[in-house]
Amino acid sequence: MALITRMSRLFKADFHAVLDQIEEPGALLRQSIREMEEILEDAQLRQAHTVHREQKLFTRLNELDHSLLELDEKLDLCFESGQDELARGLVKRKLESSALRNIIDVQHRAIAQDALRQKKALAENQQVLESLRQKADVFAEPTVPESDLTRAGHDQVGGIFSPPIDDNDIEVAWLQEKARRRSS
Repeated sequence: MALITRMSRLFKADFHAVLDQIEEPGALLRQSIREMEEILEDAQLRQAHTVHREQKLFTRLNELDHSLLELDEKLDLCFESGQDELARGLVKRKLESSALRNIIDVQHRAIAQDALRQKKALAENQQVLESLRQKADVFAEPTVPESDLTRAGHDQVGGIFSPPIDDNDIEVAWLQEKARRRSS
């Protein structure tokens, strides 16, 4: 039974290794970037549409404010002239305009908040996209063969390339360590 379990684990490990080789990380990352760019373009279009709706509502609010001021002036004239019936019709229009203004104001505030939320989300997503692009750039950078690095005077230690160390650097470091230990 233990042999079958071990064989199963070995097969799974080999299968996962093959999948890792097939799924090139750089290609997957580039595909993710393309998908993210499409999502961001859609988000930018939605945000632009929301901002346009907000501006239209703002313009409509200003028009209603202007209309209410005109109605007030007309009402003043009607009351000065004793035209009560005409004033009643203007009062009705003023009430309707005020109610419409209140409805549009609520819509405008909601859309303004939505536009702000969209703007924040868009900025965050753009930062994520930039991070993905930087990671993709790391995969896209051509690797320098180890033989070229060795010729350039660099040694590879655990996958990390370090600059050459000469005898003078060793002597100075040795003296510093010796002095540090004497003072302790």
